[in-house]
Amino acid sequence: MTIARMSQIKSLLEDVGWSIMLSSKDLYKVFDDQIIWPIRSADSKKNLTIVFQLVEDFGNRTESLADLFYFKIDGYEEEFVFRKIKSDQWQETLGQFEKKISSIAANLD
Repeated sequence: MTIARMSQIKSLLEDVGWSIMLSSKDLYKVFDDQIIWPIRSADSKKNLTIVFQLVEDFGNRTESLADLFYFKIDGYEEEFVFRKIKSDQWQETLGQFEKKISSIAANLD
């Protein structure tokens, strides 16, 4: 289910005009408890980084996608917590993320 939620985030980014600057085989590569997606706006005026943070129950290092806890836009405070894919909370999280990433795109000057 984690890949399904990440796929929703990928689609949302593409729908609002951002491209992920990775090959498909690298989209889920974990390094240092994180997955990093460099993204670029459609007009190439802005580059950002989406950081997916994995957290293991006992604070140990992890590479399991099941341990994905939240994601954020590097340089911005908001954290978007992963919820069950069919929950209202997950839909709210996606909506909040879409508003944030769209507002960043709107202020590209």
